[in-house]
Amino acid sequence: MAEEIIIFSGNISNHELELSDGGHTEAEKGKAIKWEITEDKTNVASIENIQRKYGDIIFEKPPKKENSKKWKAKIKQNATVGDKYTYSITWKDTSGNEHTHDPIISIKPSPLTSPWTSIIILLVSTVFGLFALKFLRRYRR
Repeated sequence: MAEEIIIFSGNISNHELELSDGGHTEAEKGKAIKWEITEDKTNVASIENIQRKYGDIIFEKPPKKENSKKWKAKIKQNATVGDKYTYSITWKDTSGNEHTHDPIISIKPSPLTSPWTSIIILLVSTVFGLFALKFLRRYRR
């Protein structure tokens, strides 16, 4: 499932966008990212560009425009947990003026790579191993 970054509105005076993620998305490797203007009554008319400012290159290809209100990109499968990507969203207000906002995307561990998952797998393997030993001892007699 994709990480969706919804653009609610824009502040004309400080150029910042009100985003569903508060300006910092934490996403897993291999996930799609989608940016979308969904509000009909917003002062954000369009997304003009999304580009990297600095930080790690986390996308397979640069973000791509689907239409004036939707963009998408896919995070590389081999991105490193903890990578940070600071980027610019250039947007136009309903008066046609351009503004730039600089949010962040960082790579978080996937649920299967968490330390708890490793502990659970180790415990389950140990329990199965003990049952197998007990079964083999009984079977040998």
